[in-house]
Amino acid sequence: MSTTVFESTKTLNQLLVSKAFIDLLLDGELDAYLLTQKESLDVINTYKELIETNKTPLLLFNFGECYRYFSGYDASYEERAKNFYQEAAECPLQDNDDDKWIIEAQYMMGELEYYAALSDSITKEEKFCSAFEWYKKASVRHPVAQFMLGWCYYYGKGVDEDKNEGLICFRKAAATGNPEVRGLLIRHGFQRFI
Repeated sequence: MSTTVFESTKTLNQLLVSKAFIDLLLDGELDAYLLTQKESLDVINTYKELIETNKTPLLLFNFGECYRYFSGYDASYEERAKNFYQEAAECPLQDNDDDKWIIEAQYMMGELEYYAALSDSITKEEKFCSAFEWYKKASVRHPVAQFMLGWCYYYGKGVDEDKNEGLICFRKAAATGNPEVRGLLIRHGFQRFI
């Protein structure tokens, strides 16, 4: 009988500490730049060990988060983050808890591509098209992705401009009651949908 990483209490405890760490980063309660490079590498190495035997969407997404938050230490980390997000985003949806992480990774891929398009004039259209496709995948269950899909339609980012389709997406996003969507709608002058 083969053993898995999860059968090791030490490694499970490392995962829980690393997961708690990532949660603090995501909640804005911890600044990754306050950590030493060694502490950052410890978290990354924990995920490396875990991911070798357990490539779940949760681990792939969180490993991407590690690399994204620690990109200040090494320029290659941003590309590594994108690779892990993409691997999680391409997992098939299965109507279980993993779907949340797959959808979150799809949204994150949309964000990475969208913001890359804003800073790269050479591949701008290609990146906007990619962002649009990722937002479209995630929009079914991700309110902010639904908003961003509307943004893409409304302003013709990666798709032909279609203000009506953009407004439909804004309405769908607003209907979720998501506070982040509410803030985005107000900030960008679409408060009539709230």
